[in-house]
Amino acid sequence: MRRQIIAEQLEAALRNSLQAPDLRLINLDGERPPVDAKRQPWIEIKYGPASPDDWFGIVPAKAQFERSAGKAREVLNLIVKVNPRLGLARNLIPWIIENKSIRLDRPYWEYRTAAETDRTTDREFHVYQLAATESSALSRVLPRYYGAAHDLATGERALFMEQLTDVSRLDAAGTQADWPIEAIAAAFDAAAAWQAEFGGRIILSCRGPGRARRPKICWPTSPCGAGYWTMPMRDFQPSSRTRLEAGGTS
Repeated sequence: MRRQIIAEQLEAALRNSLQAPDLRLINLDGERPPVDAKRQPWIEIKYGPASPDDWFGIVPAKAQFERSAGKAREVLNLIVKVNPRLGLARNLIPWIIENKSIRLDRPYWEYRTAAETDRTTDREFHVYQLAATESSALSRVLPRYYGAAHDLATGERALFMEQLTDVSRLDAAGTQADWPIEAIAAAFDAAAAWQAEFGGRIILSCRGPGRARRPKICWPTSPCGAGYWTMPMRDFQPSSRTRLEAGGTS
């Protein structure tokens, strides 16, 4: 997405989120870390060709602004997250399938299981819009959301969010294990907030009765305890592929 479009729409977003109708954006600086191109050689497959002025992916940025004329200038550190025009189901995954000569009987995105990686731009935008409301449980597990930019000509969307500096246990490869009980409990609490927002059918909790704190899954349609799955915390590994079901384990 062109930097000029991002800057123009960031000013409007900050006016709304900071409740400062006279806010003026003075400058927007940011650059995607050069190392990302080496770590993620598939970037061009996801985002397509880009001009030198284009921003894409996750860009740490600094926005300098004044809330009104004559006020002191302020600096906001934020993340500009520019999402690809298409979801992974329609760009990166089909590219992998083609390059690995995997034979399918239809385009990948026509499979039902591909739905979770399709239309991801619109879905992520919806999630952050929900999180921005005071009543949302998501607001305590996601970075603060300042708004978004949308390029109608290309279909690109950029999210403006808080830049967090104290994040720990980032593990995209899923190789870390042996988390402490407190970290696992926090992860379950975050998952509970996420699930409660979308349908309310599942409640995850680490705060079960008794001294042995156990994660528990309850369906509110039946009395809690009538159908749930439990597992001692010591047996839980964040990188495991355990499937959680009512009334049993797998």
